[in-house]
Amino acid sequence: MKIFKKPFYFMLLLGFVFEALIYTGFCFKQFQYVSDDEKIRIAIAYVLEKNRKNIIEYKDRSVIFPFNTVDEFIAGKPTIMGTAYSLDQGGTDCLNRLFGYLSSYVVLEFIGVYKNRPEKVLTSVAITNCGDVWDPMD
Repeated sequence: MKIFKKPFYFMLLLGFVFEALIYTGFCFKQFQYVSDDEKIRIAIAYVLEKNRKNIIEYKDRSVIFPFNTVDEFIAGKPTIMGTAYSLDQGGTDCLNRLFGYLSSYVVLEFIGVYKNRPEKVLTSVAITNCGDVWDPMD
């Protein structure tokens, strides 16, 4: 019986370490953590790309962002630009992090233009452990 217990405990410990790495945001594909700065740049690029598509699709009904590149966005000194592990303090974020779907959220607040007037824009983008944008509806 002792022979079967030792491999079981080893596998249990190995599973715990593996799950702890996933929960803390480790990317096994790249074998590294993605930094907060990289996550922010990925989220900004995603938001700018999504905005270009919205302008084409909705024309007058979308907010125009006065930025073309990620560097222009950062140089424009947005009001809020940072990462958060949870937006609503709910259990779904915890479960998504536990299963490796979600590493963190990037929260951005900045001024856009809507019908020739300044408009405050607050948005958040979910980022996976490997730095991909995660949309649960996809």
